[in-house]
Amino acid sequence: MRGHGTWLREAVVHGLVDAAQVVQVCIRLPAPHDAPHLITERGGLTTDARALRGLESAEQLAPWLARARDRMRGDAPLYLTLDIEALDPSFAPGTGTPEPAGLSSRQLATWLEELADLPFVGMDLVEVSPPTTMPN
Repeated sequence: MRGHGTWLREAVVHGLVDAAQVVQVCIRLPAPHDAPHLITERGGLTTDARALRGLESAEQLAPWLARARDRMRGDAPLYLTLDIEALDPSFAPGTGTPEPAGLSSRQLATWLEELADLPFVGMDLVEVSPPTTMPN
C-alpha cells in the first residue's frame, strides 16, 4: 500500500534518504503496511503513538527522548519535519486526514523543548489543511 503517508519509505527505497539517519515519532496509519518496519530494518528509529500514550512530562518521556537524542548526537545539522497528523485531531483539527489517538499538545511541546538544544537548521510543518472559509 502506497500513499501520502509512505513518502519516507519511497525516499529510502530509492536511495534519497539514509534510513539510519531517521527518527520518526508517533507513527499511525489506518491500514497495515511496511513503511515503519522498513525504516527500522534499515537502521532508523521509529516510535508509534501507542508506545507514547499517557507519557507527557520530560521525566516520563526520558527513555524515548534519550533514544532520539542518541541518534542525533554530534554536530551534523538536523532538519525537523512535523506532520500535523502526529497530534490528535482534538489538538490540531486542521488536517486533511485526521487520525485518532495521536500525541497531545503537551507531549509535542515536551519533545520540542527537550530536544531544542540540538543543531537544528530548519523545520517544516506539513499536512495542515485549514478551513476554506473563516467564521464571522
